[in-house]
Amino acid sequence: MKKAAIVFMAVCALSVQVQAMYVDASTSNTINAATGSASDWWVAANAVDGKWGLRSALGNNDDFLLGTPGNEIFEASGTFGKEDCMAIVTTASGLTAGQLYEVSVIYWSPEGSVSWNVRAGFSLDNMTLYERSGTLGGIIGTWTGKQEADRKEFSGLIGQIAADTNGQIQVYIDDLPANSSSSRSWYDGIVLTPVPEPTTCVLLVLGGILSLRRRG
Repeated sequence: MKKAAIVFMAVCALSVQVQAMYVDASTSNTINAATGSASDWWVAANAVDGKWGLRSALGNNDDFLLGTPGNEIFEASGTFGKEDCMAIVTTASGLTAGQLYEVSVIYWSPEGSVSWNVRAGFSLDNMTLYERSGTLGGIIGTWTGKQEADRKEFSGLIGQIAADTNGQIQVYIDDLPANSSSSRSWYDGIVLTPVPEPTTCVLLVLGGILSLRRRG
């Protein structure tokens, strides 16, 4: 019976994982966290202006796949040296109102001595720092297995939150003010995975056990 319960709990978990949703950060779903503007927080380049730089042909597209069409990332603290970019907020829409979701931020960092980073959270005043090596005092993200040149993609678990009455979840993003061009942020998007209600999994397990007993 214990083995059967474990099997059906695993099936329950897998069924939820399949429903994971990737939201690729874009100029249409991301705004300035302070002003609410969709246009004053980014530029189509990487410049020292306190804005995020939109860089094409890098990272994931809307399908959470590498390559064209539509692959792009937002870069803070870019190749021109010191920079402190403004906080932004990405909105995930089309969710089930009231449903609890596990949310992660997707970012990139190269191999070697530098550790690119990103801050993320569910409010402007409560964001966690995610990085690659731990040298910045942040949380080390999980490598997703994806890589472009010397850059690897990482996932940082933010936590769980329920979608609001409009079926939306907002995630706040910010960089760590950089002292040099090597300490930058490459923000790609967010991943949301529905969290099953405990009763749902219990019913699945009980149903599976009863089914096995009948067969026995």
